Amino acid sequence: MTSNRSEVDSLKLYQYAGKEAAALLSELFDFLDYLHDHNDAKMFYDSMEIPAEPKISLIKETFVGKSKMFYDLIILLIHEGLISSIEKITREFQGVLADEGKVEFGQLISAHPLPENIVNKIKIRLESLSEGKKIQLRAKTNPALLGGFELVFREGRMLDGSLAGRISQLKKELVK
Repeated sequence: MTSNRSEVDSLKLYQYAGKEAAALLSELFDFLDYLHDHNDAKMFYDSMEIPAEPKISLIKETFVGKSKMFYDLIILLIHEGLISSIEKITREFQGVLADEGKVEFGQLISAHPLPENIVNKIKIRLESLSEGKKIQLRAKTNPALLGGFELVFREGRMLDGSLAGRISQLKKELVK
């Protein structure tokens, strides 16, 4: 991994992570989700006026049980003043992992949290249709869907099986 104060070499990060790359990516997305849900925390981590040590302490308190690789990367980004680039770094790392590892990434968005066995059944079904690619799904919730789910993939492809999507489609058909 190299840093020139503006970016992280995602290919080198992938090579460094090795077999743990997918797990690291999942941890990075957990961190991004946290920042999106807690704007005050995002401002705290992005602030150049706050020293690194309180940021690092909060990372260790908030993200208990994450891998050493996750902690090392986040701490490096904090020390290098690059933590504000974490979303870009994560997306680039996801792209490298998809290109190099023959993995397809998607978000499974439902109105309510789905049980792990349901998420796994959907993942297995998608893998059977994906010409040998592994599928990695991140489950999220969006109450606006009302019911059902949406599948959104990295390239922008989407499968809308939500109740809100069906209602929207019905409205379009009735307006015709």
